[in-house]
Amino acid sequence: MLDRVLTRPAALLALVVACGGGARSTTPTAAPPSSGDACAAGVRLPRAPTAAATWDDVRAALGDAAEGCTPDAGCGPELAVSVVPEGGAIIVKSADGYHVATGLWEAYSAPPQVTTVALGDLTHVAVRWEELGREEVCDEDVPEGSEACGSATVVISTSGFDAVVDPAAGALVWQATCSVEGDLTFQAPTVTASDDGFGYTPCSNGAAPVRFAMTAVAACGAP
Repeated sequence: MLDRVLTRPAALLALVVACGGGARSTTPTAAPPSSGDACAAGVRLPRAPTAAATWDDVRAALGDAAEGCTPDAGCGPELAVSVVPEGGAIIVKSADGYHVATGLWEAYSAPPQVTTVALGDLTHVAVRWEELGREEVCDEDVPEGSEACGSATVVISTSGFDAVVDPAAGALVWQATCSVEGDLTFQAPTVTASDDGFGYTPCSNGAAPVRFAMTAVAACGAP
């Protein structure tokens, strides 16, 4: 389908380490912690996207999800970073063409909510979604399992996927996924960038932020 595969991740890692990921900060920061902190928080190196020479190649890579790639949905051939929520896909446009990463997340109950935020020369893509289910509901004086009981829609889990994207290189720098079960409080993950690395706060309520350099993420492996 597409016969050209991106081969830049190694060079990109060196670039991000050397240049601080494209973001600039004048605030002094402490030395990044060990890789174990980032890995335990769910940070991973992404798989290399597939290169696509034309927009038709992009649509072929997306398959059925291409129907959700419209300008109204914030997806199109002129955008530096496009997101296709239903396909779990991120499309990056760089000087040498398009780069397509698919299957990054899976949301079944409803389309996810997507936001993109600039991080200096990089882009933070944040995806949030809920998985819904049905639960039996009975009146106080009705035993469970009775035909008189009804049902209600409940939240089974709430999840977040975050990725840092380098549009110039046509690549994802790193990604992270986290979720909380049932009615546990979902704390929207945060992502920051500075001269000496990145910061990430997972979605569990009260989770501590972790800071890391790209050299540490290499130990986490791909998802």
